[in-house]
Formats: sequence, C-alpha cells, structure tokens
Amino acid sequence: NPAVVGVNKQSVMGASYRSMWSGFEGSPVTATVFGSTYLEKANIGLGGYIYSDVTGPTSRRGIQTSYAFHIPLNEETFFSVGLEARFQQFSINKSMIVDALANDPVLGGATNRFKGDAGLGVALTSSRLQLGISASQLVQSKLNFYTGSLSRNEVARLYRHYYFHTNYSWLVDNNTRLIPNLLIVFLPNAPTDLQAGVRVEHRELYW
Repeated sequence: NPAVVGVNKQSVMGASYRSMWSGFEGSPVTATVFGSTYLEKANIGLGGYIYSDVTGPTSRRGIQTSYAFHIPLNEETFFSVGLEARFQQFSINKSMIVDALANDPVLGGATNRFKGDAGLGVALTSSRLQLGISASQLVQSKLNFYTGSLSRNEVARLYRHYYFHTNYSWLVDNNTRLIPNLLIVFLPNAPTDLQAGVRVEHRELYW
C-alpha cells in the first residue's frame, strides 16, 4: 500500500533475498532493495524499491516508487493517500522452453517487454491500529509477447490486485510489544489469499 510510506516518520533502508524450492531446477529467486523517508514539514512520505524475480524461464525486474500525503486528524491519528508508479521488464528465456513449446507462436516474438503501471491506496493510522486498502496494476498493461497475425482469445496482462491490511500494536510491558497483522489479497478469477502473522518487538531493538 503506497499510503503507508513514511508512516513511521523516519528513514528506512533494507534488502532481502529469497530462494524457494531449493534443489529444483528453475526454482524462484527474488532479490529486493528498498527504502523510504518522511518529509516532516510537508507531511509527505517517499519510497521505492528495486527488485528482481526469476522463476524458471520467466523473469521480472523493475523499480517502483511511492508517494504518500499524510493528513493529521489529531495528535495520534492521521489519514494517508498514496500513489505508486511502476516500471518493469518482463523476459522469457526461450532456450529453456523450446523443447516443450517448439510450435508455440510466442516463441517467434520478442523476448523482453518493458511496461509501466500504477497503483493507489489509502490508510488510517493511529498509535495502536492501522487499516489500509489499495489497488495495484490499475492500468492492467498488456504484455503482448505474441506479435503475429493469428487471432487470440486472451491477452497476457498485468491483472489488477486489491489489498486490505490491518495491524494492531499491543504493549505487553515496558519492553515488549506484540503486533498481530492481517493481509487479504483479491484478484478476479483467482482464489482470495489470506495471510496472518504476529511480530514481537523487544526494546525497539529486536523483532
């Protein structure tokens, strides 16, 4: 949700690396570098990340930037509106699938596609509770790997995603905080995804 950029009112930088299904050829590998900051005088949050996501013969690499404007409602609560812009490269490594799909017309087209898209989100944040709703890939950019003259019933595109998230901060004692969280992801023509978890923070040093 781009609306939560800057909600902690501090600068953040980080990186992550994830390798799944270890031991399987072509298993997913994802790497991300991210950062955000907060401009206090303007009540604005700015952020972005660079990512690489490779799964077998397909890969996505790109950059996403986010902008959020925070509107104070009282000393502890504010409403936020956020926008995101995304630029990404989709690639197909044809050498990995030519044996299985030798007659597929897509193999005669381009191997790379550069696409842009956008997202929008809103969030309500207080000292204890946060609620947010957002949508990504609003433009639903078409990938168009096939460039021939054959008729087609479907076109590969960046389908719209809808998100709802919430978390609650519970101060157990002076040193420990529990933060349960919930994320719901909805896509048309796909099962709704439900994710839940709990983060434990100790002395604002370990989590």
